[in-house]
Amino acid sequence: MMMMMNASILSILLAACLPARSAGARERVLVLLDDPTRARQGHASFLGQIESMGLDVTTASTSDNSTSLRGIEDWSYDHLVVLGAEGTFGEGVTAKTQLEFFESGRNLYLALSPSSIGNARALAGRLGADLEARSSLVMDPFEKSLPDATVRALVDSDAAEHMLPDTSSDVVFVDGVGFSIAPEATMTVGALHASPTAFAAMPGKDGAAPRALKLGGYNLKLAALVQGRNNARAAVIGSTEMLSDAVISRHVGNKAFAEDSLEWVFGQRGVLRPSGLRHRRVGSDSWNPAEGYRVKDEIEVAIDIEECVKSHCGGYGGNDVQVEMYMLDPYVRRTLTNTGNGTFVARIQVPDKYGVFKIKVDYTRPGLSWIHEAEIVAVRPFRHDEYERFLTQAYPYYASVLAMVAGFLAVSRAFVFH
Repeated sequence: MMMMMNASILSILLAACLPARSAGARERVLVLLDDPTRARQGHASFLGQIESMGLDVTTASTSDNSTSLRGIEDWSYDHLVVLGAEGTFGEGVTAKTQLEFFESGRNLYLALSPSSIGNARALAGRLGADLEARSSLVMDPFEKSLPDATVRALVDSDAAEHMLPDTSSDVVFVDGVGFSIAPEATMTVGALHASPTAFAAMPGKDGAAPRALKLGGYNLKLAALVQGRNNARAAVIGSTEMLSDAVISRHVGNKAFAEDSLEWVFGQRGVLRPSGLRHRRVGSDSWNPAEGYRVKDEIEVAIDIEECVKSHCGGYGGNDVQVEMYMLDPYVRRTLTNTGNGTFVARIQVPDKYGVFKIKVDYTRPGLSWIHEAEIVAVRPFRHDEYERFLTQAYPYYASVLAMVAGFLAVSRAFVFH
């Protein structure tokens, strides 16, 4: 008993000694570099972009065993950047730990090279990027204006609007490894792909010609972005050299790509914030009634959605947000009308089916935060005194009864008086 009390007191003292993170504290990012000194010299512009985003930046060696992503009770960082990964990972930043970091709802920026170790390549595979063989390169023999192992990179249409809106066509891919996106990786979106004449190849030995691999053109991805179901974000970049100072200084597209991809991964672009999913009977002033609804009631559903870019938030301008009344399967689906300033409204009729329903907004679009908002409502049948007294559909039956009564009276009169 005394040992348990001592342990409890010790844990309380440790918790009191730990620095508490205030509500207004800056988000923390850990940058892992193979050679921190050389990386600061060769990637100073890229690292400077991270620091200019208002983050609390910590740099460390990839193989440093004293660096750990996880603290005593929670994660020590909000974002992770891995640049190179050509050496072994330290004990506190293993590939498994990095995957758990992403699955916990935090963000991961993974920039690789042809020499990246197997654990880093396996991590990229878990994110949906199937990398080509180690030491393979991407080349384009028809592009005479660029050095060897340098190709033109084109922006995928899925990523152009919300993920990489400012990235121009002047993007080059230098000394990198290409990959394909796994068919089952539905949350992974291609960001950059190779030009039509580029392909992946293994360099020839002793002056021999390179051996072409399977991937080429549009199917050869050079960068991919991942949006998790928990709204965690990740990037898989096949080249660290395309982010170097030497390349960024010559190609404005590479600088724009670095800025766009960092802002998107770190949640400073394409963030949707839903609030206030509510519903009421048409004509009522009371939202979210506890008693629920009756079958065939007309109800109004509304939700507010903000889109945040950097520090500015305003009403979302989309017009394809839908609402459903759902019980095992959707019984009703309607498109919400954007009334301006991010408020979406729709009128729907409660299904002619009683039970427990969900009124839900499930909105998933590439490059935007996923929205999953739901309210549970009860739907009851008509009470005995709520049915109509006379049904239009029953008029023929009413007429047949009256005709039978009239006939009975006519026959009775004829029988009695004749």
